[in-house]
Amino acid sequence: SIHKKLKHFRNHKVTSLECLDGEELKAERTLYCREHPEEPLKVFCLTCQVLVCLHCIVDSHQLHRLGQINEDVRREAQTKLETLCEQARQNLATCEENLKRIKEVEEVVASRPARLQATINETFDSFAATLEARRLELLKEAEGSSHK
Repeated sequence: SIHKKLKHFRNHKVTSLECLDGEELKAERTLYCREHPEEPLKVFCLTCQVLVCLHCIVDSHQLHRLGQINEDVRREAQTKLETLCEQARQNLATCEENLKRIKEVEEVVASRPARLQATINETFDSFAATLEARRLELLKEAEGSSHK
């Protein structure tokens, strides 16, 4: 199994869920510290947002805000989740607005070739009409001078 192959999982005890009763299952849910593998994670560091064991508190979390892993952690996590959800809603609204602008620009860009072709055709038709009028004038002059 992967628990035997990877170093990180070597300290894990693998037990079939069918073999456990309620108390054993609760005991098996205990999380242990990475720095101190024999120590269960008992406290939540609110400053670092991580679970810590008692040794970790002494080593590197002494001056941090600490909370119990029950209601304090749930409340902090709920607050953080609500903040993240609000930020996600704001980001979604911004993304939707940006998508709307992109579509508008895309429509303008897509219509440019058609507008350019129309301008070219109008300009050509105008030049052609001017040339045709000049051609007719010249033919008229030529006809008038040949009668003299």
